[in-house]
Amino acid sequence: MGIKGLKHMSKAVETIQLAFYNSKYKQSLFTYELDEKQKHFTTLPEKAIEMFCINTTSYPVVILEKDIPVGFFILQDGEEAKDYTKRDHTMLIRSVSVNPQYQGKGFAQKAMQMIPSFVRQYYPKIEELFLLVNVKNKRAEHVYSKTGYEDRGIRCMGRVGPQKMLHYTLKN
Repeated sequence: MGIKGLKHMSKAVETIQLAFYNSKYKQSLFTYELDEKQKHFTTLPEKAIEMFCINTTSYPVVILEKDIPVGFFILQDGEEAKDYTKRDHTMLIRSVSVNPQYQGKGFAQKAMQMIPSFVRQYYPKIEELFLLVNVKNKRAEHVYSKTGYEDRGIRCMGRVGPQKMLHYTLKN
């Protein structure tokens, strides 16, 4: 990517915000589709909300660019997070996706960088974030690693194969 491309990417992500999901974002989030490869690795917002937000420990979050939803993820604590770790004060990041028309512009990377501050603000008792990434999803793993999420060698089986668990320790 040339210098012109870098300037475009940094401008695009300067206005990114994270916000809790509410119904005003529904139309934008529930209408985007992912390609077949991406569909294997994540859950679209509509399905993720249906699957994971039936309890009080799942928090859907929207990635906004100038109040336009460009992506989505879920923060999850409680027993669902305990399915993957026995450690207290952890929060699972799941179902990360970016609308294809906004992919490749740095939105996912910027959002991943912003999640620790967002969690500190709203969930001050959380000490560590973690997520699972399919071992074949090299693109996502690259974004997560580049933004400080560490591979500590923990593996588990997911719905479409082996997963790496990546961690981010929150500093107080």
